[in-house]
Amino acid sequence: MEGNARLEKRICARLIKHSLPMKNLFKWKTIRDTLIIGLITYALIELVCFIFIEIKYVPAEKPSFTYIFYGKNWKPIFADINPIWGAWHEPGNIVSTKDCFNVSYRINSYGARDKERIKENGANRVIVLGDSFMEGYGVEENERVSNLLEKELKVEFLNFATTSMGPTQEYLLYKDLAKNFSHDKVLIGILPFNDFQDDDRDFSLKIDPKLYKPFWVGSYPDYKLTYSPLKLEDSESLDYKIKLATSFRGNLTEFLKSYTYWFNIYFYLKHVKPIVYLAKSNLPYSGYYDYTLKEFNKMKFSIENIKREAQGKEIYIFTIPVQSDLSRYAIENKVSKLGNELGAFCKNSGIHYLDLLPETYNDYGKDASKLYLSCDGHWNATGNKYTEKLLVKFLKK
Repeated sequence: MEGNARLEKRICARLIKHSLPMKNLFKWKTIRDTLIIGLITYALIELVCFIFIEIKYVPAEKPSFTYIFYGKNWKPIFADINPIWGAWHEPGNIVSTKDCFNVSYRINSYGARDKERIKENGANRVIVLGDSFMEGYGVEENERVSNLLEKELKVEFLNFATTSMGPTQEYLLYKDLAKNFSHDKVLIGILPFNDFQDDDRDFSLKIDPKLYKPFWVGSYPDYKLTYSPLKLEDSESLDYKIKLATSFRGNLTEFLKSYTYWFNIYFYLKHVKPIVYLAKSNLPYSGYYDYTLKEFNKMKFSIENIKREAQGKEIYIFTIPVQSDLSRYAIENKVSKLGNELGAFCKNSGIHYLDLLPETYNDYGKDASKLYLSCDGHWNATGNKYTEKLLVKFLKK
């Protein structure tokens, strides 16, 4: 009996000894199979996202396949720097890179993307206001519409435009800074695609609650100015942007944007797609048509304030179409709703107005992509040059 017990123990020990490698082998096979399935699934997701972007089913950006490490010396193009109007530039040189461009930004001592300007100058000069289109996003400074106008008309065009600006910010920037430079004209480029949303506090809070912006609250014309967030230090300040971008999370985000299609679709759905939901129908979203009376009144109020601050100087306003505006214009029987309403307001207010939508459609309606960056919705060099030709005639009125 005792011998049988010892034999059984030996057999059990041998079985256990031989079963351990089998368990380990099964474990590693499971891990291997899981990894293979995971990689195949990821590859399929990336392939689908690649197809969606390439056929423009989802109008997200393509990966640039150029990764720039955000080190301690990195600076953003703009940040919430100014306590009065928010978005502004840090003086110095900045490089902006995407899939289809690599450009340098020269920021002067006043924080504008422009060469140095003196405040007092006896010659006629034009103050330029607007957002990223007028700032010259994605093109070199000498290709920008204001620089082209300056060269053609032999008149200084002082460019104070900044990415992320709306009409309320443009009024405050003009009042606090730009109007202190001698000039006899003000040129304002309005981008209907997002200028209405830039002045919509509720919308901005949903998209980016840390973005520091001034807003009109109340009813036309009895508005009061408020800020969100209330303090500049609680916003996307320069220090905040640098700290975020140079962190592991910031560099990982930039890496994924640079090398993957799925992340660019995710980024589009989170940051850009919400604007499309503002369309009042199943038609392509267009700021020329899908704005409310409340939004239009805020824009009017900011323009009225700029005119008052200009103290008799001539005001020139023009509206800028993006590709979706051109598509919608064709659907709407070539009637520009905003062009008609803003045109009537400007006429009654003694302001010069030009709607670029009709003429742009007539000239490039069937091939609008020639005017815009291939990886972005902003004007390319051709778009800036084309706009300059239209504005030369407009400014000579």
